[in-house]
Amino acid sequence: MISILIPTYNRNCFALAAELSRQLVEGDIQGEVIVMDDGSTNLYCKTENKKISTLPLCRYIEQERNQGCELTRQALAKEAKHDLFLFVDADTFPKDKNFVANYIKASRDNFAVSGGLLYRKSNGMTKISPLRYVYGKYVESHSASWRRAHRPTLVFGGNFVVTRYIFEKVSLDGASSSYGYEELLISKAISDANVKLCHIDNPVYHDDDQTSEQFLSKTRCAVENLSRHAVEYYDHSRLLQFHIIMERLGLCWFFARMFRMLSFAMERNLKSKHPSVILFQLYKLGYYCCISRL
Repeated sequence: MISILIPTYNRNCFALAAELSRQLVEGDIQGEVIVMDDGSTNLYCKTENKKISTLPLCRYIEQERNQGCELTRQALAKEAKHDLFLFVDADTFPKDKNFVANYIKASRDNFAVSGGLLYRKSNGMTKISPLRYVYGKYVESHSASWRRAHRPTLVFGGNFVVTRYIFEKVSLDGASSSYGYEELLISKAISDANVKLCHIDNPVYHDDDQTSEQFLSKTRCAVENLSRHAVEYYDHSRLLQFHIIMERLGLCWFFARMFRMLSFAMERNLKSKHPSVILFQLYKLGYYCCISRL
């Protein structure tokens, strides 16, 4: 009935796999959990994750080299036995004890379902950085009703269900091992299939353990990745839409120049204990203006 697919890189996700395994067994749900390691370099994580194969209905697969989330999800789909895919990121954990059952119920009448994200400052093991927490809480963590009203076509993060039919429409032209905006691949595939995305309140906690400095570095990488897909992802990215507006107003060059002058000061705030979400959004836009003019 359902294949739960988890790409992981240098992340111990045994507890996540164990919880999903428990839900399948106790809910008498026909399904499987497949965790695929994307060429991790952390030996501790790899050792712990190998234990996943001992769990009921679970498989653990290692890739020899890092391919990136996009290609790893494709590899997971090829391994899946069932035609309903539940993608969950390795650094998340379900809020609801009936997480899998909730998705199965919602998927009876829908080809694609997005459950949402939640953030907590500490999960008992890791402490999320101030920038990651503030950005996640105010930009990514929204109820189903908010998502339906404001971002109806966008899959939010690593917590969603799609059918095999939809996922096979994901285009990997130009795919790389770079981080960032992978959810737009799924969002575009759903739109291309003329299927309505269903939003429900079935969130996972996103327990990201990056420092603010690491998050900023990955954000720049993500913006660069987005720039390579600007045309096809325009309808699903507000950053791209704002950039086009600035180009039409002839302001992109000015904003790029100001970013080069002020980026150090901006980063000082973003790495502080009280980062500004608005400043972070301007930081991403400024960086995009810079690289789009190279």
